Amino acid sequence: MVFLFDLDNTLLDDNAAQAYYLPLLYSRFKEYIHCSEMEFRKRWKEALPYYHQLYAEGKLSFEEQRRYRFQDSFKNYTLDTDTLAAIGEYFQELLPHSWKLFDDVIEVLEYLRPYPLGIITNGALSTQSQKIDSTGIRGYFDCIVISEAVGCAKPDPAIFLYATQQLHCSPEECYFIGDSWENDVRGSIAAGMKAVWLNYTNTPVPEDRNDVVIITRLRDLLRIVHQ
Repeated sequence: MVFLFDLDNTLLDDNAAQAYYLPLLYSRFKEYIHCSEMEFRKRWKEALPYYHQLYAEGKLSFEEQRRYRFQDSFKNYTLDTDTLAAIGEYFQELLPHSWKLFDDVIEVLEYLRPYPLGIITNGALSTQSQKIDSTGIRGYFDCIVISEAVGCAKPDPAIFLYATQQLHCSPEECYFIGDSWENDVRGSIAAGMKAVWLNYTNTPVPEDRNDVVIITRLRDLLRIVHQ
């Protein structure tokens, strides 16, 4: 068995990160935000994955996705270059302090040490690498694949197959664990892997897929090892 993981919202708790940095962003730049703090948080949660995916697929540059994300979240489309730069700089200062693992991640990774392990994540090479290093988990993984570095992104099967090449294994040997139905479940299945959906919000299953293992916390993954 080979276990491959998504990073954000699978190993890293993105909700906890947002709970840290969004109030600080709102407080610092409130005069530029044309909505309530509650709406700001909602808009950010919607804009983040949308523009992140466009960047991962090469449809927007890093600067473009960040500008559009700030504009949409702030509900302000007249932000000037200097203000956008100031927002970006402050946001970048906050990020490293916000990255935290889910509580059961280390327990699971320790248990799975005898197996080949990998990460496949969409995003910027520098940012995703910093997340992995700052949380101290790089040493657990035999393979780390970041979309910017390989030129393709989930759900493209190519990025999953690239990881199997690095690990010298077949897709059929791999379990892929992630929180995104589109990127992680559909993408890994298209690549020939076994999909494990980390559905920690108990979202209704989007379609009838009896071949998908559904768990609500990462620790539940260990039952696969005992089958």
